[in-house]
Amino acid sequence: MMRVSKVMRFEFLFQIKSRFYLLGLLIALLFLWSEFSPYIQHYPVDDNNDIRQLYEKGIHPELLHIDVSPEETLSSVLQHIDNLPEGILSQENYDAAKELSAAIKAQNLSLEQANTLVNQQYPSLAPQWEVYVEEKGQRLGSIEEVQPAFRAYYEQRTFSSEFAALWVDRLQIIMSFLSIPAFLMLFFKDRRFNALEWLHAKAFTGQQYVIGKYLGTVAAWCLPAVLISAAVNIWFGVRFTAQSFTYHLADLLLGLFVCVVPTFMISGAIIILLGFIFQNEIAALPVFILYLIFNITSGVFAGNGNTTVMNYMLRLDESISYNWLAFLPHQGLVVGASILFVLLAGQLWPRQGLKGKGRLTL
Repeated sequence: MMRVSKVMRFEFLFQIKSRFYLLGLLIALLFLWSEFSPYIQHYPVDDNNDIRQLYEKGIHPELLHIDVSPEETLSSVLQHIDNLPEGILSQENYDAAKELSAAIKAQNLSLEQANTLVNQQYPSLAPQWEVYVEEKGQRLGSIEEVQPAFRAYYEQRTFSSEFAALWVDRLQIIMSFLSIPAFLMLFFKDRRFNALEWLHAKAFTGQQYVIGKYLGTVAAWCLPAVLISAAVNIWFGVRFTAQSFTYHLADLLLGLFVCVVPTFMISGAIIILLGFIFQNEIAALPVFILYLIFNITSGVFAGNGNTTVMNYMLRLDESISYNWLAFLPHQGLVVGASILFVLLAGQLWPRQGLKGKGRLTL
């Protein structure tokens, strides 16, 4: 165990000083910011600017729109028709729309009466009329109108559960891709610096060496994910509790350790084992990428978190509140497979040699 910890510590320090590590961390931060900056900057809603920014990003538009009265709807539709330029509609529908607007104003019709008139006398215009009525039947609400809707929505479910599902889902994908620079060349540098003979002469087994390097890499790359997640979690916890919303810090942390860490562990274990089996790390890359794409796309946003034994990644839908502990049986299999793959790789490592241009041979 002492030998494993020494190798682990050495690899951890090596990883956090690596240019690939810093570049990967920067890419992950940029991706997370582009994906979650609207939440971080504008949740919970405090003013009209928050509402506009969330609307532009398409976040909960159903909470941002307010239904308007039939009278206001009809007035907005007529104003829209009056301002229509030629060429937007066919000439027939354009003329019909102008005639319809004039008829409604002249007869002082209600919205319901206007709908009847359209269906009876202007059937070709009816589909476009329905679109206008639907569009003008809502407007972007003010902060006084939207805040009660947000509060009612998050009284039925917590924001922490919604955000945790979204954050964990995206972070699983990021960490799976980051496993490529983290693990693909993990043992290549031993051959690059002609260290294999020296390593074979050391008083540790192949399993101890492989396990130590694997754990050191997992710790190095998962540490920023944990720290960033904790910082974001605290940020939202403070903001939401300050406005008397319920927020559970455990939602995000449980999702992180139940889903994200096992995803990175199995990704790295697969890459290491494939590299030893194919006797060439580069040859293992396309196989892993195909399997990664399968995990990302199969059952994406199925809405219930269900998956098969072929999937190591749990795709999540933020509209559902998840019981993270219900995933433990599946994730236990993922962690168990990770351990098994690393142990198998440890059995193969002592038989690795160096021949030709960096190719592993038995």
